[in-house]
Amino acid sequence: MQIKQHIQTGYDYMDALNGADKAHEFDSPSYYARLLEGVIRLFEVHYSVRRFDEHDLVMANNIHWLLQNIYKNQKVIIWGHYVHVNRQGYLDSRSNNVTTALDKAYGQESYIVNFAAMSGEYREFRDGTIKKIPPINDQHLAYTFNDTFSDAPQAIFIQPKQFTTAKQHGLLLSGHEYIPASSIPVNLWRNHFDGVFLLNKVSASN
Repeated sequence: MQIKQHIQTGYDYMDALNGADKAHEFDSPSYYARLLEGVIRLFEVHYSVRRFDEHDLVMANNIHWLLQNIYKNQKVIIWGHYVHVNRQGYLDSRSNNVTTALDKAYGQESYIVNFAAMSGEYREFRDGTIKKIPPINDQHLAYTFNDTFSDAPQAIFIQPKQFTTAKQHGLLLSGHEYIPASSIPVNLWRNHFDGVFLLNKVSASN
């Protein structure tokens, strides 16, 4: 009952804010109603009132609102975790993520870029621990660029059209984690993203 009442109170506040002002701008009542919607949806997801992926729909709605009202006709860069912004949706269930939810409106105008590191450390998103990036071998596409990085660039940009041979199609790229189970064969990467920045060495975020 407490959960149900908490959700209902949130929706009551949203209705009141939306009723006070329909202006589509920052600091307007309707803007704060939009922020509140995200908080309520996360609460609902946490307590299994909604499907786990529905918070992505709120994020997509927020982006759509920004593109239509604040940054209309402007180029926008959206930075997000791979699971939320790759073209295929959630990897196991194919449920909607931010990108798939926005695909009909903006799919032809969007370009999805992945970032993957050759070496260094990263912060695990589940528990916050710092882990080393496993060494890459000749099964990985990045391995073929070792000589390029020996000339000391910090990053290189690659796209699918560069890799056309059968051998290259079988090479792997890192997915949303630096583990074999989440690696993606080169011939399937367009299902997820359009280009990749390979970073020579990274350090974990603070």
